[in-house]
Amino acid sequence: MGPILGTLGLYLGAELGVKQVLERGYHIATGALVVLVVLFLRRGVFGFLEGRYAVVRPRG
Repeated sequence: MGPILGTLGLYLGAELGVKQVLERGYHIATGALVVLVVLFLRRGVFGFLEGRYAVVRPRG
């Protein structure tokens, strides 16, 4: 599920966010974002959020 949501988020972010700000070179900015996520968030965005905001689940 993560890769699908990541692709959707990246596409929407590139088309609606970065492209509006940078008319030229938005592909470079989008590519740099992908590289930074791969380098620094090895478990992905959800893995980062899960580790950061761990929820205590009852055992059962």
